[in-house]
Amino acid sequence: MIFTHKIFDSFNSELISCWLNLEQNSICNAFNSLFFHNSIYHINKKFKKNYWPLIICLYEKNNIAAILPLEKFNSSNTLVVHGSEFIDYDGIIFSRQINHKEFEKYILKNILSKYDIFFHSIGSNNKLINSLSNKLMYKLKWRYSIRYFIDAKKYDDFFLKKKKFIKKTTKNITKNNLSSIEIKLPNEKLSHLENHIILKSLQYNSTNNRNPFKNKRYKKLLEYLIKNYSKNIVIYILAINKSLQSILIAFKSKDKFCYYQPSYSRESTLESPGKILMYYAIKIANKNSIEFDFSTGNENYKMLYSTDNEIIHSYFLSNKLFPNFLNLIIFWILYYEKSRKILRSLFNQAKKFMNF
Repeated sequence: MIFTHKIFDSFNSELISCWLNLEQNSICNAFNSLFFHNSIYHINKKFKKNYWPLIICLYEKNNIAAILPLEKFNSSNTLVVHGSEFIDYDGIIFSRQINHKEFEKYILKNILSKYDIFFHSIGSNNKLINSLSNKLMYKLKWRYSIRYFIDAKKYDDFFLKKKKFIKKTTKNITKNNLSSIEIKLPNEKLSHLENHIILKSLQYNSTNNRNPFKNKRYKKLLEYLIKNYSKNIVIYILAINKSLQSILIAFKSKDKFCYYQPSYSRESTLESPGKILMYYAIKIANKNSIEFDFSTGNENYKMLYSTDNEIIHSYFLSNKLFPNFLNLIIFWILYYEKSRKILRSLFNQAKKFMNF
């Protein structure tokens, strides 16, 4: 047998070592990296009541080949992506040289015969999951979102096509004597995180969008990342003579710079202060020759300034005779793109009614 596997319910030294080794030979984003999942583990272990992590490491000829960071959904035999409420997309990680056919056979026989698995957000270009899903008794796939990005090899195209934007931004920077500052010390990052939460919460309220910072664990997660993985959580601020204009929270992994959360001061007199900071961030990603990842969502600026996109799907996979259809219905309601729009609309209507 080529493959074997081992299941971890905690992030011990063995799992951490395997994960770090795998990252050297795989495509890494913030959401499949050790720093993110280890942080989720520590926060959920402390603050989440019903939490059953189940991290599956798969070995090909005794070498780590894939990690499926999963957890039990409501203590059932349905598995979801570990920390899925915090994962934007693709929270699983594979070796570039993995034997696809043998991997699929092994997963079918040893994992999917025991568990249903729900991946809430997998890129449509993920050949491994697409191929695996075609061999199952039950597979359901639906559109979840779109991810936008600037390909690491297409920065020349970006700068060529966005000459007007670059010229306007550069002029704005010079005219207003703007400075972009990278915050490096963890204590200073924590301070600016607090500022960011205030500014971002005001934006959420003004646009009637759900405020994720009302989830105590989400704020704790970002704080934990800063305290323990400061090099991976990047914070930039834009200022005029020490007057704060905008803040950017970003994640830096081996292969991608994730433009995660921008915020801006409502008192700023600048035109689009967030876009000015975005321009700085794009130049940094280009300098490091890594992809600039706008992550998921249909915001206009992502569509306008990206060079590429991929559709993100949700997958419900099962090779059991009787999968958990109740969980499937729950997932469809929560993660189908159109149903989420309906839920958001109902939420906003309820919010207006409560404020009436």
